[in-house]
Formats: sequence, structure tokens, C-alpha cells
Amino acid sequence: MTTNLAIHRRDRAGERVDRFVVNHPPDRTLLDVLRALAAAPVTSDGRTVAPVVFEDACAGPLCGSCALSVDGWPAMACRVRVGDLGSQAVLGPLPGFPVVADLLVDRGAVGRALVDARAWLELDGWAGPEASPWSAQAAQHAQSAHACTACGACQGACPAMGSRSPYRGPLVMAAWELLDSTPTGRLQTGVRRALAASDGGIADCGHARVCRDVCPQRLPMGELLGSLSAGVMRGRE
Repeated sequence: MTTNLAIHRRDRAGERVDRFVVNHPPDRTLLDVLRALAAAPVTSDGRTVAPVVFEDACAGPLCGSCALSVDGWPAMACRVRVGDLGSQAVLGPLPGFPVVADLLVDRGAVGRALVDARAWLELDGWAGPEASPWSAQAAQHAQSAHACTACGACQGACPAMGSRSPYRGPLVMAAWELLDSTPTGRLQTGVRRALAASDGGIADCGHARVCRDVCPQRLPMGELLGSLSAGVMRGRE
């Protein structure tokens, strides 16, 4: 299958668009295409250019590192198939993050936000009461949240975030809800619920639901954030 790719490039020389013609089976991924271009970066007009810079780690929808934009929409290169692209597509860096080079962005803010939000379980040296078994409904709810790869697409697109807003972002809200959906997490929910009820918490969400629309994993972000909000309100009763 032949696809014409227009890739936004950025380096020390400035910004430009390089165009490539690629031929791959429709079931191959966009990540496969980018790897092939890195090995042979020849444009559609026959110029050999610097390899396209992008991030590549697990090669599966697990880590979120290969997130970029396809025709202006957030996607993960490891999930997009060549057949999904059609005859042409425009690739660019993931919106909302500083561009390092080409398709590579600095997603360090994602990790810092999760650390600052204490988005983890305390296990070392912790001796709490025995966790209760999961119900089928709770297990299904947790499974949907576990699909999050922390790619950052929701953070970059969220209109409630910005330099003047304390909002921690939908990724943090979803992470809190994920942790609280587990049996062990429910036993340690106090700190997270207190943070969720404070400045930058769920009350600062604008309910635009853009996070739901841009999530490459199609997480039910509205349901997750709604559940977190309900939990915070129950804690105030």
C-alpha cells in the first residue's frame, strides 16, 4: 500500500515539512514505517535527509512513548495501521508539549505531575488491613483505567490546564481513580482524595471531555473523572 506522508520537522535549522512516499502492507504499523524511514530517509523528490526523530520504546500500546499527531489528532504510532492512514497523512509532534526535534517531545511534565500527585501505592513496610476481593464491576472499572499508557495526550489537549490554572490534569485524575479502584488502593485513599478535593483537584475540571475525545486508548475518561468526583463528594458528607 502506497502512502504519502508529510512530516513536520524541527531542528536547529528551523521548521519545515518533508514529504515521503512509503510502501508497506496495510497491517503494518506507523511505528514500522517510521523505523523504516529512519533507516532510509529519502524524500519523495529523491533527497536523502536526516532521519526523522521520534520516540520508540515498547512497540506495543503499553508505554505511550510513541505518541504523536496524525492529521492533527493524537495517536500512538504503534497502534495506527498503514491501512488506517489511507493514501496520505500528515504527521506532527504531540500537541501541548515542548518539541525537542521533529516528532519527539519532552513529556517530562507527565511524570512530574504523577509524582507530585502521589499517584502510587504505599507497599514497602506497609501493614494495613487485609484488602477485600474485587467485585466483577470493580474489576471491569479498574481494567478500563489500567489501559492508560500515560502518553500525555489528554494533558496536552485539556483546555482547563494552563499557566494560570492549578488543575493537575485529566491524567492525574484518572490515575487517582485507577489506584482507588484497586482493593489495596481503597485502603490508602485518604491522601489522594484529600488532594482531589483541594486546589488543582477534580473541582477544577472544566468538563469539556476533550480528554475522552483525544485518548488514543479510548479510555472512558468521563466515567473515570465522574467516579472520582462522586467519591470526593461522598467524602464530604
